[in-house]
Amino acid sequence: YMMKILIIGQPGSGKQKVSEFIEQNFGISHISTGDICRSNDSIKDIVASGELVPDDIVSNAVHEVLSSLDSWNLDGYPRKTTQMDIVPDFIIQLICPEEVSFNRILISSDRNGREDDNTEVIKKRFRVYRDETMPVIEKYKEQGVPHYCVFSGGTFDETNDIIDMILKVKGME
Repeated sequence: YMMKILIIGQPGSGKQKVSEFIEQNFGISHISTGDICRSNDSIKDIVASGELVPDDIVSNAVHEVLSSLDSWNLDGYPRKTTQMDIVPDFIIQLICPEEVSFNRILISSDRNGREDDNTEVIKKRFRVYRDETMPVIEKYKEQGVPHYCVFSGGTFDETNDIIDMILKVKGME
């Protein structure tokens, strides 16, 4: 069964954890735009500054990975309306209080040594999400792409239970 899922949410909302859960439990490959960008030397510096990487560079990198897959769950793309060049089967939007996300990012960056996660950069990433990515969700909704809002501010088990139900309703067993 082929399924193309977008996982959208502000930084620190749990996109990676949800995507990994979907991959482990339903066999749908997790593609992380952040990982693609961080492993690409030419765009590491842009990512570290908190700026968005130019559309064509991100699009090419993402499409290169997606082109070899029939099913995927993609986190971190598209981030703005000018990147809406893929059509998912549905969207899972993670809703998380900003202070919860903020604390998760700080804990995670301490653990992973990500130098791009200081307080100012994190605040900028939240602003970019509100200004650039929220309109993507609205546009997909206007196009009739099914859209599920999932609260991700609690435990990951609580979030995963809801994700599990959505995918089972969608025909994944």
